[in-house]
Amino acid sequence: MPICTDWRHASPPLTTLSSPRPVRSPATPAGRLEPLLATAVHGIAAALLILAIAALLVAVVPRISTGLSWGVLLAAGFIGEFGELFGLPDWLLNLSPFTHTPVIGAVDVDWTGALGMLGLALVGGVSAGVGIRRRDLAL
Repeated sequence: MPICTDWRHASPPLTTLSSPRPVRSPATPAGRLEPLLATAVHGIAAALLILAIAALLVAVVPRISTGLSWGVLLAAGFIGEFGELFGLPDWLLNLSPFTHTPVIGAVDVDWTGALGMLGLALVGGVSAGVGIRRRDLAL
C-alpha cells in the first residue's frame, strides 16, 4: 500500500498511512455537547479559583506568595488526581477544586460545583484586589 507523501491530501487531525484520504473524527452529536461544555466550565472555574487563591496570597503574604501559590496548585492537583488512589479522607478530597469537576462525557452533570467555585473565585479575587490596594507600596 502506498504511503501518502503529498501534503495536500493530509488534513488535521489524522491521516492514515495506507490511504491518502484523511481520517476525520466523528462530529459531536448535539446531545453530547452539554457534558463537554460542563466539563470545560468546571475546569475553568477550578483554574480561576486557584488563581484567586494565588492573588489573595500575593495580597496577604507577598514575600512568600510565589512558593505558597505553587504549593496550593500542586497540592490541589495531587489531591484531585491521586486522592482516591491513596485513600485520602473525604474532607481532604473536597478541598481540591479538581475533585469537583465532572468526568468528560458524563451524562448527568451537577452544576453546583462550578457555581460554588466561581463564587469563591469571585470573592477571593475581590478580596485580593482590596488587599493589594490597602498595601503600602513604594512605586
